[in-house]
Amino acid sequence: MCTVTYISCGNQVFITSNRDENRSRGQALMPQLYALENGARLLFPKDPDAGGSWIALKSNNDAAVLLNGAFVAYQHTPLYCRSRGLVLIDIISAMHALHSFHGADLDAVAPFTLILFLSGRLYECRWSGSEKFCTELNAKDAHIWSSVTLYDAAATAMREQWFRDFLEAHPFPCQQQILHFHRCGGVGNAGIDLCMNRNGETKTVSITSLLLSSLGASLTYLDLERKTKHTESFIHAAQTEAAYVQ
Repeated sequence: MCTVTYISCGNQVFITSNRDENRSRGQALMPQLYALENGARLLFPKDPDAGGSWIALKSNNDAAVLLNGAFVAYQHTPLYCRSRGLVLIDIISAMHALHSFHGADLDAVAPFTLILFLSGRLYECRWSGSEKFCTELNAKDAHIWSSVTLYDAAATAMREQWFRDFLEAHPFPCQQQILHFHRCGGVGNAGIDLCMNRNGETKTVSITSLLLSSLGASLTYLDLERKTKHTESFIHAAQTEAAYVQ
C-alpha cells in the first residue's frame, strides 16, 4: 500500500500498487470475490490481521487503493484503533463512495491517502488525522504516489522521475510492462526502489494490478513471498495460480 501508479491507455485503465510491509504483519490472503451484506461484490486480497485490504475492485469497474499517510509522516498512537483497510472496504462498497468518505467518522483512524476510480473519474482523498481533503484529478493523465510514511520528498521526486522515464519509453504500456516497472523500477538502491527492501524488516511483499475496460475488469496479484501469480476477473469465474517466474 505504499507505491501506486495510475495509467490511462486508450480504453483501458491500469491501477497498480506495491505493498510494502513490516515483516511482523501476517501474510495476506490471496484475492477472492467477496459478496458483502450491502449487496456489493468486491475482489481484493485480505489483510489477515485486521480483515481489510489496501486495494479493491468492484463489480461495476469502480476501484480503490490505499496508501499510509496523507501529506507528511506522522507518529502512530494507540488512539488509532480502526483499520484503514476496513475503511477502504466500507467506502468502496458503498453505493456512493465519495459521500461515504465525506461522511465517515475517521477520528480513530490513522492518516491515509485513498485513490478512488469511480464511473471513469479519478479522485484523491486524504485524511490528515484532523481534516479530510478530496481532489478530482485528470483521469486521462498518468499519476504516481509514494507513501509519506516511507519516502521523503527527495525519494518521492526520484520515483516520479523514474515514472516519467518509463512512460516516455512506453507511451502505450501493457499490463506486463507496468508490472515489470513496479518490480524493477529504480537505481539499484533497495531502500527507495519501487520494489524495496530495508534490511528485511520492511519490504515489498506483493504487487497488485487492476485492469479496467469496457469489456470488464480483472485483478492480477503477484505474491513476492510465495512467488505466485493469481488473477481474478469479473468477466468470468476463472482464477489461476501458477509458479511466479523471477
